Amino acid sequence: MQEIKCPNCGKVFQVDEAGYAQILQQVRDKEFQRELERRAQEIEQQKKNDLIIAQMEQDKSHREELSGKNRELAEKDRIIEQLQSQIANSKTQNQLAIHQAILAKEQENSAAIIKKQAELTDKDREIEHLKARLEKFVRVKMDDSDNSPGWKFAEYEMKGVPVRVEIGPKDLLGSRV
Repeated sequence: MQEIKCPNCGKVFQVDEAGYAQILQQVRDKEFQRELERRAQEIEQQKKNDLIIAQMEQDKSHREELSGKNRELAEKDRIIEQLQSQIANSKTQNQLAIHQAILAKEQENSAAIIKKQAELTDKDREIEHLKARLEKFVRVKMDDSDNSPGWKFAEYEMKGVPVRVEIGPKDLLGSRV
C-alpha cells in the first residue's frame, strides 16, 4: 500500500495498487487531455499562421503579377500612342502632298490655258490678217462655229456658195495660204 498526500487539503490517504493505478490514470488522463488541447491549440495557431503567410505570399505574388501587367499595359498604351501619332503624321504628310500636287497641277493648267489663249490670239490675228488680204479680191465669210466640217460643207452647198476655201490650224502655222 501507498500513501498519497492531497495537494489541496494536505490530508494523507492510503491507497492500494488498483486504486493508485486508477488515481494515476485519472491524473494522467487530465494531463494527457490538457497536453492534447495545448497541442491542438498550437496546431490550430500554426495553421492560422501558415494560412496568413500563404495569403501574404499569394497577395505579394498577385501584386507583382498585377504590377507586371500594368507595366505591359502602359507599354502597349505608349506604343498605341506612337502609332496613332505616326498615323496622324502620315495623314498630314499625305494631305500636304495632295495639296502640293493639286497646286502644281493647277499651275500647269493655268500655264497651259495662258499658252492656249496666246496661240488663239495669234491665230485670230493671222485669220484677220488673211481675211483682210482676201477681201481685196473676193467676199469672205468665216465660219468659226462648233459644227462639224461635214455639216458646214452641206450647209454652204445648200446656200449655193460657189467656192469654198478651207484653212486649218496647220495651214496658218506654216503660212502656206
